Amino acid sequence: MKYLVLDIASKSGWAIYEDNKLISYGAKNLKINGKPLGEKMVKTYEFVERLVIKNKIDIILQEDFVIRRFYTATLRSLGAQGYAIIYYSFINNIEYYAISINRKYTKENAKKYVEALNLKDFKELTEDTMDAICLGNYWITNKSWIKKPKGKK
Repeated sequence: MKYLVLDIASKSGWAIYEDNKLISYGAKNLKINGKPLGEKMVKTYEFVERLVIKNKIDIILQEDFVIRRFYTATLRSLGAQGYAIIYYSFINNIEYYAISINRKYTKENAKKYVEALNLKDFKELTEDTMDAICLGNYWITNKSWIKKPKGKK
């Protein structure tokens, strides 16, 4: 089972886990200054599509913050990217989850966690890549947030 974990931003971080093991990660600049929001959605969609096809992804995970808040231009932009990812998942029949993380989580905690992994290129990683790695770890270690349908055991 392969998971693609996304931390959406202008320079979006991503991580891929296979059988609960981190196998690949990186960042992609999705910034499109001065262009319509729709172009950012298309760029995000195409970026996700390339990762999914190349890596044969089974599940897409994304921080739920992107989906829930829309009160500034920046957050509307992030929300549009989030919906592009949801749409891609839906039309391609790929499982999708928005991950709710503990709000005590900080960028500094992410940095400490990823540093402890002893990745050879740690110093070159973006904050968003570190966030994606941590979101993947959160998914693996804390699936209690997944709600089971009522009446099911």
